[in-house]
Amino acid sequence: MRSPVLVIEDYADLRLAILATLDRAHYNGVGAATTEDAIRKLKAGNYSAIVLDPVADVRTDPVMMFLRDHQPEQVRKVILLGDEGLHKPFNPSELVARLPIS
Repeated sequence: MRSPVLVIEDYADLRLAILATLDRAHYNGVGAATTEDAIRKLKAGNYSAIVLDPVADVRTDPVMMFLRDHQPEQVRKVILLGDEGLHKPFNPSELVARLPIS
């Protein structure tokens, strides 16, 4: 199993689809449905990538603000969903191609 990937997505069906894609690609996916849950998990662990569906503009998204203020080295690991990054519905191959190999 590869390093864990944190998936921050409030829609359960999409979060579960992303986690299933990660599992098939032999990544340890960890899901978070809320900003609070995501920040708690970021404080507790180190992730090889963070798949984020921003709840706001990427400049004002609470998770991105937390990362910039407290874990700036993690910002480069963020894979955005939605208009600013990987389009929804996501292409599983494109998602896996964006993940680190470690």
